[in-house]
Amino acid sequence: MNAGAALEEIFQELFYGSGFWLGFILITAFALGISYRYKYSGVIFEVVLFFMALEYFDNIDVSSNYMWGAILCFIEMVFIGIIVYSNVRNR
Repeated sequence: MNAGAALEEIFQELFYGSGFWLGFILITAFALGISYRYKYSGVIFEVVLFFMALEYFDNIDVSSNYMWGAILCFIEMVFIGIIVYSNVRNR
């Protein structure tokens, strides 16, 4: 197994396997932390979270956890949008 296949397996398990909630908490903490620190980085995370939510919506028939993950992605997008707006407005 090469490094690329091992990395792909880690991400597959972290975002779609038994470590789903841990992966979601990590991406949430990273996105919110970076959005607070850098002014426009939240815009990039909103796009990433949007596509993650769409991917989770496609996998709802596999597990109901994906439905909650998709809903939380959209809620997190709103919070990041508020953070970006307040950072741009205050600086």
